[in-house]
Amino acid sequence: MHKLDRSYFFEFSGMPKSGKTTVIESVKHFFRRSGYPVKNFRGYDSHVAIDKSNARELNLILAARAVSYVAMYSVADCKASLHFLDRGLFDRTVFTEISRKQGEISDDEAEVLTRFLLLKQNLKHIDGLFVFVVEPNISLMREYSGTLIQAPGRVMNNDYLENFKTTLLDCYQCHKSGFNNNVLLSTDVTSPKQTGKIVAKHIWQTIGREIDEFPLL
Repeated sequence: MHKLDRSYFFEFSGMPKSGKTTVIESVKHFFRRSGYPVKNFRGYDSHVAIDKSNARELNLILAARAVSYVAMYSVADCKASLHFLDRGLFDRTVFTEISRKQGEISDDEAEVLTRFLLLKQNLKHIDGLFVFVVEPNISLMREYSGTLIQAPGRVMNNDYLENFKTTLLDCYQCHKSGFNNNVLLSTDVTSPKQTGKIVAKHIWQTIGREIDEFPLL
């Protein structure tokens, strides 16, 4: 087991079917097999027991959970670990902006919540931000590859995905300077394995390992 000098936090944000969660699982497996303690935060709505039509309340709950996780484990982690956030502070900022555009929350509330999420005291703990983007038509193609019918859903429809991509990229350009080691990853043609190697290499260097020791070169 490798000993870390402190806990590290890496956020994974991005579009549906961009390969984000698949990459997280492969990177978690790699670092666990490499002898590192790994913890995972899941910041998506399937873990909240309220009706998804309550968009404002859902967004508040998930924003609070993301901030709470980082704040708690940055000071109370008994064993230094690698923390992988599957939707965290930046991702919740994107959803806040989407909610504002759709009229689900006011401009004032969106501004206050974004400032809360992106407080310098919060962002200083995030050691890497990986943002996954994919063309909407490819996202839908991946969605339908294992389904019996090609019926649009609340999220998985072209209009929502186009808005998601635009908002994601706008938020990235606006807020990326506040994050350490931010990386924008297009997964239109790269496989999850290829993307996973890129991500793992960044994390490997961030935690202080020499690149010539990286086993996936």
